[in-house]
Amino acid sequence: KRLIELVVLATSVSLALFVIVTIGIANDFSDFNQSIIDDLQQSKNFASDAWGTMKSIHVDARDKRYAEPPRADNPYEAGPAPPAPTPPTGRSCDCAAAARKCPRGPPGPKGAPGDRGE
Repeated sequence: KRLIELVVLATSVSLALFVIVTIGIANDFSDFNQSIIDDLQQSKNFASDAWGTMKSIHVDARDKRYAEPPRADNPYEAGPAPPAPTPPTGRSCDCAAAARKCPRGPPGPKGAPGDRGE
């Protein structure tokens, strides 16, 4: 009878300790989860602030760019160049036709020998 009481007491104490440890682990898990949520919210706030700053800088730069005349130090800000003048419509140069009548030039140097066939 004494052995049964001792086993019941040991089991009860073990069960109580198990419940206390389980509650402690669950509490630690909840704290960790809340910490992660807080960090994610802080990261989201940083990203939103950075995006807002980038957008305001972009809008300010765009407004400034369109408000001022283009500078000469950057040719790409001046826009496209005016079209090239058109050639005269009268007699034109037949350079390509004249180039076809040129004499044949000297042969080039001999190349490296190729691989033997199979």
